[in-house]
Amino acid sequence: MNIMQNTQKTSTQSNGIVLIAYQSRQIDYVKLATVCAKLIKKHMVNNHITLMTDQEVSNPVFDNIILADPDGPVSRRPVVGTTYNDIWINGNRPNVYDVSPYDNTLLLDVDYFVFNNSLDALFGSVETFCFHNKVYDCAESKSLEKLNTFGHYKMPHHWATVLYFTKCPESEALFSAMKMVRDNWTYYRKFYRIHESRMYRNDFSLGIAYDLVKGFMRHKTNFIPWHLTTLPVAIEVAGVNDKGIEFVSVSSKRMRCSTLGNNVHVLQKANNENLMEQLENYATT
Repeated sequence: MNIMQNTQKTSTQSNGIVLIAYQSRQIDYVKLATVCAKLIKKHMVNNHITLMTDQEVSNPVFDNIILADPDGPVSRRPVVGTTYNDIWINGNRPNVYDVSPYDNTLLLDVDYFVFNNSLDALFGSVETFCFHNKVYDCAESKSLEKLNTFGHYKMPHHWATVLYFTKCPESEALFSAMKMVRDNWTYYRKFYRIHESRMYRNDFSLGIAYDLVKGFMRHKTNFIPWHLTTLPVAIEVAGVNDKGIEFVSVSSKRMRCSTLGNNVHVLQKANNENLMEQLENYATT
């Protein structure tokens, strides 16, 4: 990994959040990161934010900018909610342990939007690292049920969407293992007979790395004690307010629902300009 520049705008805090944004042809990940960061500033106390990217970004919502070249494989994948493919640069996540300026780091996907301060509770956790191992489909579309496991051997699906860690040997071992899986993805995909994707995925890398670090024992530790609230593709956004994202499910009885103020992982990132505009308007009011 080539770190081109670390532009520090403010003094580094002990606690902070890292976002990663590498552009594709169809999705403006820097825009997603900007909206994500504004919501973090609105709702969280631990809201010192570092953006890792290869783009020149000048926005005061980011306290630090780390410029780093893309690392790992660059893949092509179908864009969720569309009929076309796009490049997918997702290999830099295992490098975050090395580049994070914080003692305690919360690493978030930029399509994860914050509506409350529950993630502040992770800072000071007794766990050296933790992440989600269960997902909640708030549209009850059942489209996420197949994501409970992966591979021929039914490995538990661990979500890299929200990953908290402290600078310590155990966390360093986890990220080192993720790098090893990333850099030898073809081998690990064949070894675990992962048929869901030929492309490198951080969720799968995290699951394999967790087993390596824990000695292949099925532990019940290191899990965030609530589900990862997720909005699937088959929805129509109706509005954004203090109740979260209001939407109409198009896969069942077209009932108007809400994420009820929960932080939420939004799977459909393309063709979602209306949602991004409403999220940004909410974040700045």
